[in-house]
Amino acid sequence: MAPSLLMCPRHWRMVPRPLQQAVWASYRPGQERDKSPSRLYLFHAKAAIDAVAAKEAATACQQGRLFA
Repeated sequence: MAPSLLMCPRHWRMVPRPLQQAVWASYRPGQERDKSPSRLYLFHAKAAIDAVAAKEAATACQQGRLFA
């Protein structure tokens, strides 16, 4: 996976489209090299990660693998 990508394609598809767009809009090429992303990018990245975590937890709960 390229360092510029926030997550693998399978998980990226779980992120709602408007949030995907926000992540890319706040991404600055090279931030993965100089380790200096903007606060806005970090905010959107965390929201995307949280969205995936929530979907995976809901799926696990529905399958009886997690107790709510």
